[in-house]
Amino acid sequence: MLDDIKIQIFIASFNRPIYLKEAIHSVLNQTAMSLIEIIVSDNSTNDDVQMMMEKDYSSVKYIKRQPSLPVDEHFKAIIGDVTSDFYMIFHDDDIMHSQLVENLYNKLLNDLNLVAIGANGWYYFEEKKIIPTIYFSLFKKTHFKNPVSFVQKYLIGLGVAPFSGYMYRSSVYNKSFINFDDGGKYSDLTFLLKGFDFGSLLWLNTPMMYYRIHNNNDSGQVSFSDRDKLIKFLTEKIQLQKNSLLIKLYQMHDYNVLFKQYITQYSAKSDLSQAIIFIIKNFHIFIFVNIPLLMYKYLIRLLSNKENPYYNLNREIANKS
Repeated sequence: MLDDIKIQIFIASFNRPIYLKEAIHSVLNQTAMSLIEIIVSDNSTNDDVQMMMEKDYSSVKYIKRQPSLPVDEHFKAIIGDVTSDFYMIFHDDDIMHSQLVENLYNKLLNDLNLVAIGANGWYYFEEKKIIPTIYFSLFKKTHFKNPVSFVQKYLIGLGVAPFSGYMYRSSVYNKSFINFDDGGKYSDLTFLLKGFDFGSLLWLNTPMMYYRIHNNNDSGQVSFSDRDKLIKFLTEKIQLQKNSLLIKLYQMHDYNVLFKQYITQYSAKSDLSQAIIFIIKNFHIFIFVNIPLLMYKYLIRLLSNKENPYYNLNREIANKS
């Protein structure tokens, strides 16, 4: 049986047993299940996930990280446990479509030059009846043959394939690729970029997973120190110019988020002052590039909205509780 395992799906878990249940079920429902081994990597600070796994999922491989590890060390530990040809590191708060793994696997299997492949998804807001796609494309797939074309997608801020939906070729992506000094909380991008030394990356643009948005997400929080680490990495390794339009758009995208956070009283006034000074200095970019990009982004979201398939279920659960 172990000889048939081609893909290991690690579900990184942290104190969220209820979300984890949905993630596990979405993996168990994969059409390629005969090729898959599921491993729950529990980095929780309590025993809730462990108790649930022992009670409800005794047949699923379970690893308790004890004591709880820093994020980068947990990531390294997971990759250190990989024994299959391909692997995924799925998040416990996300949900897979039933054909996600099969579609990713077939593409990697049939193109030896591909080192990793991701897929589009839907933003999953539990309380919203209508949810938007993460990004929009008129094409079925996007093939990235160099790191600059890949980085552009991230820096412009129009949405990217969610990190938890990637499948990796294990002969390329090893734990030496992980270095939080490269980009701090943005080291998912530096991790992906290192694969270009060995081949190309692909996105499947059809949404095939749900990326859950909730109060504990940190992806929407801006870290200026980590952003500066990432910019340093991009200028040194990818050879982008520090004052290039792409870098300025990336900074402006962060300031857009900062303004939104300030309105909800999450950001410091000193950061807001920094944002205002930056926009004044780059006012032409703000008016002629940034604002049109934001308008395009929200227009695409309106056009790509779909009904949340879990909306009614969430309401039923809420009413019962």
